[in-house]
Amino acid sequence: FAAEAILTTDTDIKQTAIQFELSETTATIGGISKGSGMIHPNMATMLGFITTDVAIAPDVLQQALKEVVMDTFNMISV
Repeated sequence: FAAEAILTTDTDIKQTAIQFELSETTATIGGISKGSGMIHPNMATMLGFITTDVAIAPDVLQQALKEVVMDTFNMISV
């Protein structure tokens, strides 16, 4: 289990997955994450991993990720 493997000093597993119908096929998107505090105030590192079995071109997937993280993941503050 990848979410357990990245825990290190974290005590809670952070994971989610959803399934939905796409072109008469069940598709799955899953994600796990792990926070990592830094010594300096107002600094942190977060690792996030997203997986999917959707048949999608890598460049299309990269563009979708790039657009959504600007207003979600990159808005996290400590």
